[in-house]
Amino acid sequence: MIGLRVEKLAEGHGWLHRRAPEAKIAAFALITLIILSEMSFSVGRMAAYAAITLLLILSARLPLSLFARRALLTAPILLLAAALPWISRKLGESAAAGPDPRLLLAKGLLAVCLLTLLAASTRFPDLIGGLEKLRAPAVLRLLAGLMYRYVPLLRDEWDRMEVARRSRTPGEPRRRPLALIARQLANLFLRAWQRADRVQAAMEARAFTGRWPRAAGRAFTGGDVLFLWSSVTLVLLVRASEVLRHGV
Repeated sequence: MIGLRVEKLAEGHGWLHRRAPEAKIAAFALITLIILSEMSFSVGRMAAYAAITLLLILSARLPLSLFARRALLTAPILLLAAALPWISRKLGESAAAGPDPRLLLAKGLLAVCLLTLLAASTRFPDLIGGLEKLRAPAVLRLLAGLMYRYVPLLRDEWDRMEVARRSRTPGEPRRRPLALIARQLANLFLRAWQRADRVQAAMEARAFTGRWPRAAGRAFTGGDVLFLWSSVTLVLLVRASEVLRHGV
């Protein structure tokens, strides 16, 4: 979910922050789909995609450390997914030739960076409003809003349990036993369930109808059209270079 650091960055006033949320959602979704449509690995095209993404990050005045950290967090999962066909062959199972591991890793990292760029340049209520303007399903918007508001409650409950455990434990153990972590997670689940009931009762008392209140959104201007058109066109030109090369 969106962290506190990302939320603070989303309050910025850069040129990308000033773009309409629906323009950014549409642009980054189209760019991601174009990149994911790549079927073969090319150092030149992947470098071009990375350069476009880096240009957007730097022009929006966002810290590169944020994107490096997100990339490092997702890299093990992408590496494992890329290595699954090789692991299957080593285990003696018949597996069809999978995609190039370099292609899978590059596309995954670029998608993570683009998603982080969207979250770090757009406040979450604006994202919900942009999805509504783009006619996204109401259930999707409702679930996203509930998760965004409920994850901090889980974190708050975990912090309370940590304070209670430390007050009853003399000293901090170097290694927590697995049983202790399991009991703490089970207790967190029960306490979160009870707190969720209280949150639901509070929302019903305030006549919540399943639709989040919309903040005053930004008007869709010519700058938004230019951003949407130029960014998608630039990525399409990179993608078309492969089609033109094979066509020739």
